[in-house]
Amino acid sequence: MGLAFAATGIFYPMSGTLLGWLGVALTASDTASNVLFGGLQRVTSEQLGISPVLMAFVRVCSRRRCVIQPTG
Repeated sequence: MGLAFAATGIFYPMSGTLLGWLGVALTASDTASNVLFGGLQRVTSEQLGISPVLMAFVRVCSRRRCVIQPTG
């Protein structure tokens, strides 16, 4: 599945976000969603030549923007 998401190329950040939303809807937990799809995200990032650590940080922090931007 990670290779399939790698085929989305530059659209992966958007499709990865949608996958994260799906994971939260299925598990009712942001943490569980990260655990569920963490391996997929790692494989996809490596195939695209993007740092897996950077993509994990973006995915986790995108949902935590209220910590970074309290008024948002």
